[in-house]
Amino acid sequence: MKKLNKKVLMPLAIALAVSNAVAASNSVDQQATSASKQKSEPAAIQGTAVTQPDQFGIRKLDMSNPQHYQLAKSRLMKANRIESEFPQLHKTLDVAKGQHLSAKMNITTSAVPPVSETDVDIIKEAHFFLDMNLAISSDTNEPYLIVRAKSSRFGGTKATYIDLLLEDANGNQLAPLGSTFNVLDGKDTLATSTISLKSLKANFPDLDTIYASSYVELEQEDGTISTTMKYTEYPFSWEHFEALYGSTSPVAKGEASALSVGISSSLDTRPKYNATAPIDKNNDAVIKICLNRSHTDCDYAADQYREPNEITDVNIPFNGELRVPHEITEIYPTVGDLPNGIDEPTNIYLQEGIYGGATKQSYKGLENAVKQFSDYLEFEVDTVNQESIIRWNIPRSEGRFGNAKLFSNIAEANWYMTFAVKGYPYFKKGRGGAVAFQVSLTSETSTRFGNFYSEVLPMMKLGYSCLATGTMITMADGKQLAIEDIAKGDLVLGALASNTQVKEPMQVIDVSVGIEAIKMYRVKGADGSDILTTETHPISTSNKGIIWAKELKVGDRILTEDGSVLVTSVTKEKYRDKIYNLKLAPTADSKLAESRNFAMFANGMAVGDLATQDEFNYKDQDLRMSEEEILQRLPEKWKTDYINSLN
Repeated sequence: MKKLNKKVLMPLAIALAVSNAVAASNSVDQQATSASKQKSEPAAIQGTAVTQPDQFGIRKLDMSNPQHYQLAKSRLMKANRIESEFPQLHKTLDVAKGQHLSAKMNITTSAVPPVSETDVDIIKEAHFFLDMNLAISSDTNEPYLIVRAKSSRFGGTKATYIDLLLEDANGNQLAPLGSTFNVLDGKDTLATSTISLKSLKANFPDLDTIYASSYVELEQEDGTISTTMKYTEYPFSWEHFEALYGSTSPVAKGEASALSVGISSSLDTRPKYNATAPIDKNNDAVIKICLNRSHTDCDYAADQYREPNEITDVNIPFNGELRVPHEITEIYPTVGDLPNGIDEPTNIYLQEGIYGGATKQSYKGLENAVKQFSDYLEFEVDTVNQESIIRWNIPRSEGRFGNAKLFSNIAEANWYMTFAVKGYPYFKKGRGGAVAFQVSLTSETSTRFGNFYSEVLPMMKLGYSCLATGTMITMADGKQLAIEDIAKGDLVLGALASNTQVKEPMQVIDVSVGIEAIKMYRVKGADGSDILTTETHPISTSNKGIIWAKELKVGDRILTEDGSVLVTSVTKEKYRDKIYNLKLAPTADSKLAESRNFAMFANGMAVGDLATQDEFNYKDQDLRMSEEEILQRLPEKWKTDYINSLN
């Protein structure tokens, strides 16, 4: 077993983009890849010469620097975002130029404002290369190359533009440039570049390295403009991929193309990800991490039952291995210099789209010694099977991804594993010696693609939401019992969450107990009733249906056993005791289906049980504004750009 050499540093010199990727690739494949071959150099070589990456590999551009300004302009032109059709994207660069000049003229030595513990954990302006992958298109049943990049801003943006360019070593464009323009959100903006292997082979039969570059331009909520670049390199081998997907050579008329067959099981040398943690233990297609309360559907039970406070950590165990068809000689450390052109550090990232941004694994041990992802890595090279095995084992107590306040419990979280390595791709040793490249895994899926070359990871959920101690629950016999005194097997008065007039005795089949790190909501009714609940606990109303507690307004009506009660007050308050929830199921003689959403009566008000809570946690995750709604809310200056982005 060869240990990671941590001492050796090598300081060498969304939805539209994905859904339209195949169509764009089909129509522009030949045009994009049959351009005259030029003996130049890829954008990465040119861009890295005039920019410097920060600790996250993000190269922040200074628009008062003429080279940076021209670099940004050239990216817009390469994507055909011409000034007449996208005036604000171009004008934004001039606004940024003024902001950057002003910042230089107003340099101050005043004290830096204190940074909260939460802010220490977050990468507020995240810019990632997600992966390089191959997959079968559901439209054409042919294999495609897929590369993706992502911008995610904590708190969102007024507007975000991201592109993705793929080139060979001579600067020839390999595929249609992927670009996405996103407005009024910007917490999650994805750029995808795809090309069929057939078209790629016809134009680049000697391709051995993909040079990827991504440009991001965004306007923050306060009007601040940010422009960034990022670069990386992926190894490529026709011999390797054709052994898996079949020959890309033209076939005789009437013959079936090997491309439509898919991956050859006898020669499956794809990267293999094997893990014992985190995994989907209950086979529900998602990994659920419970932070400060436990449910039966938790893949990982709560690990924090200390006194409630503002610091609830997100702790996740990682134990597994990745087998890749490359001879790895070195893995670059998480913190330290990377070879020029490889901007994605070795790391694990956790990211969700409600708040935006991202967090990375970081653990502070004895004497404040910080351990990063690379500190847990070791690898060995299997020359017989021609693969390198990267292994890691991070205990849950050390797999810290920041504060729970950085994440919403109403959205699934994506996660990414990236490895910046040096070695010999596909065990091919050329004259130039070992080279640096990137290996990645991601939970981000690609619509209209399947049968991936590299495995797509399952997504994660972070679980927390319930009722306060002392909440009185109506039992099946009509009596009231404090929620903390109710146990599995007890019978409570249950009802349909959408229609509380359909009610009957229901059995408690699970009890959730935990603590709450953030403020809870106290809701008062006109009849003197009140309830204290977490912000995303589902409440049954007569005028809005089933909504979260934090969505309640004065004047709403909450369903009760006999009708409804008028909401007279909704306030927030800190809470220092335990919180509970119950999971209900119909009794054996019930006529209700077990799959329905159930409610119970808490202090007289109808609130969702544990299963309803889990379902409604994600009720808004896929909601999207219509084009008309966006135009109504969009600032006038961005409307022309947005309308032209729809074409």
